[in-house]
Amino acid sequence: MSDFLHFVFPGLPVSKEKELAQKIIAALKGGEGSGNFGHAGRPGEVGGSSSQDVFGIPRFFTNSITRDRRLGSPIFTDEEKNNFDINKLINDRNYIKSKNETGYFVKDGKLILEKLGNEDSIEFNNDEIGLLKDSIFIHNHPGPGIVGGFSEEDIEFSALADLSKSIVITDRYIFTIERPISGWPNTVKKYIDYSQDKTFEWMDEESIGEDDPAILEIFSKVQWDIFSQKTGSKFTYEFRG
Repeated sequence: MSDFLHFVFPGLPVSKEKELAQKIIAALKGGEGSGNFGHAGRPGEVGGSSSQDVFGIPRFFTNSITRDRRLGSPIFTDEEKNNFDINKLINDRNYIKSKNETGYFVKDGKLILEKLGNEDSIEFNNDEIGLLKDSIFIHNHPGPGIVGGFSEEDIEFSALADLSKSIVITDRYIFTIERPISGWPNTVKKYIDYSQDKTFEWMDEESIGEDDPAILEIFSKVQWDIFSQKTGSKFTYEFRG
């Protein structure tokens, strides 16, 4: 743990290591407060990916399905769409409990696109992607106890569509990634691979598995923090309680 903390937080005093480790453990167990390892995100491809990544965290792009309001996604009036309240959506417990992923894109205070996907993915066509530049993207990862937050495809899509911010909502956390001031890097995949390799390097790879949600949560948070430190983007997360 000591080497790991020194890597993630260079220059961390030894006297602070125990305190920080306790805070990490408390956060994973649902303690008070929120976490923030640092910064950012990363881009990707649309369509054709598998339904899960190597850690069992849901991927983002596969096939979409016919929209069905019975699945629990919120319904907004025209007035609400033109004056969209992101916080209202984020705090809508029915949205979190819905059976499928649903994505909402907000630009200049207006809801410009909403798409319903399946239980672990949403699909977009090129015409839709062309409308999304500079927008804020909110989507849910449905299901109880979902670990981690952003999938690699989520971050890749943020760069591909040149989103200003992406927000993922789970039943435990709200994860946010903001575009770097200099813009998303062209070589996002390189930074994703680097952050993943470094996280494996400083954690016990054998302990990382689908049967250990606590380790998966740490891995996801640390990976995107390392990515953010390399790209200048901003990654934060908040415990929902």
